[in-house]
Amino acid sequence: MKINSLRALLLTISIVVIKPINSNESDIYCFVGDAGEVNPTQAMVVEALANSDCSMVWHLGDITQLGVQSIDDPELQESFLTPFKPFLETEIPFYLTVGNHDYKGDPAVYLEVAKDYPSIYHPRNFYTKQFGELCFFALDTTIFDKLYYFYKRGGQIRWLEKEVERLRQNFRSQERQRQQSQSSGVAGENLAAKFDASSRARSTSVSQTQQTQQEQQQQQGAAVREQEDPGSANSIAAKARAKAESMSLSSV
Repeated sequence: MKINSLRALLLTISIVVIKPINSNESDIYCFVGDAGEVNPTQAMVVEALANSDCSMVWHLGDITQLGVQSIDDPELQESFLTPFKPFLETEIPFYLTVGNHDYKGDPAVYLEVAKDYPSIYHPRNFYTKQFGELCFFALDTTIFDKLYYFYKRGGQIRWLEKEVERLRQNFRSQERQRQQSQSSGVAGENLAAKFDASSRARSTSVSQTQQTQQEQQQQQGAAVREQEDPGSANSIAAKARAKAESMSLSSV
């Protein structure tokens, strides 16, 4: 594929534009393209993928060099399914994108291939796949490069516009939920703080009231005893006053 005119384009688009992408940090995204020619290099690529730590692999197009006409086309087996067998047996998810060489045959064949191989994902020639807040757009750009495919362009353009708008709406909804969750958390913390302060104030007020009542009871008792026995009452009153003063200093 020419650098200045990619036939199979894979765009990685972040749905979230004002905060970091959140996806599984352990995921490893691997990409391969122009791997449809049977040669030692292709064998090395397949071996590397089969023994890799890739969480998934994206094929960027030109799955075969000559294109395939049907599911029974020998080219499909010779250039793709047989050479890639060691990798396909790992069952690592394999996402396909068609390139210009695939249009030398019928690219719709890979829709059938995906049905026969559970690890191969190819629902149509253009699609999206989302991982958390990370979204991949697999586009069929060959129809924009070849004038005689002009009649296929409108469908993909309309789909792309709707898909982008859908993702925007999802992001806005998620952002509103996040903001509401944060607001609820702050409100809850403020309410808890006010409750704690109110509880401490009530506790202090009750303690002071109880202390005042005790002092009043002691003074009333001393007054009664003074009337009955002035001598001993003076001594008792003095002790009561000393105890009240001690309690008052302790509370301060």
